[in-house]
Amino acid sequence: MKWSKYFVADRAFEISTWVFENLEIWDSHTHIGFDKDEMNMSLKDLLKNMKKYNIKKSILFPLNDTRDQTFNIANDEIYAAYKKHPKKFIHFFRLNPHSKWKDEFNLRVEQGFRGIKLHPRTQNFDLDSASAMQIYEKAEEKNLPILIHTDRGLNEIGDKIEAVIKEYPKLKLILGHAAFVDMDHTIRKLSRSKNIYFETSAIAVFDIFDILQKVEPYSIVYGSDIPYVDMEYSLESIIHIADAVNISMKNLQKMLSGNLRKWFDD
Repeated sequence: MKWSKYFVADRAFEISTWVFENLEIWDSHTHIGFDKDEMNMSLKDLLKNMKKYNIKKSILFPLNDTRDQTFNIANDEIYAAYKKHPKKFIHFFRLNPHSKWKDEFNLRVEQGFRGIKLHPRTQNFDLDSASAMQIYEKAEEKNLPILIHTDRGLNEIGDKIEAVIKEYPKLKLILGHAAFVDMDHTIRKLSRSKNIYFETSAIAVFDIFDILQKVEPYSIVYGSDIPYVDMEYSLESIIHIADAVNISMKNLQKMLSGNLRKWFDD
């Protein structure tokens, strides 16, 4: 489908409006709760944003909540949000590899959580550390995808992620922020893996251009990183860059929800 056939006058506005109204959108990176850095997002405000931008479903996990080392309290809040709105959320639990995380892992598996969030910068661990590798092993065993932070505070991560997937070839990884700190290297190493998604939240416009031109559409998923990034801005960015680099509507739909549906649509 050629976009120019349908959008001529106020092109940017018409494209965004059409996508919001006609394509199914899932956000792969949302939070509720409180962060050590004082950022916060309420369940009410998240749902309000999802409704405003026609987000059908979101992957949801805690911020960097420091009330306890295992994220038990924050994970409870994610579970409560999911139980209240099961059609709106894909619930992920957060783990700290430096904590006694195995009991927390087992509890959340019993509760039916769909994935795990890991943040190597805020929890201060290496992507290929022994403690992280133990979590990857358990996640692969239980078929739980992991969304892992690959943003600021890290560097030269492509080789480390490659080592992880060589050790655990069935592990499903969502690279939060599309590995932009080591993007070209990571793309060369990993972009053809069917078990890795490059997630687009909180990266610069020129990096989104790179991702959409260098990575196949089946390996890209949209994410906002709300409350750190506005849902409207993140959606407008991927929509208009997709237009600029001639991504088809079919492939845009894959990035906005189709790829996540392969893993999470029951």
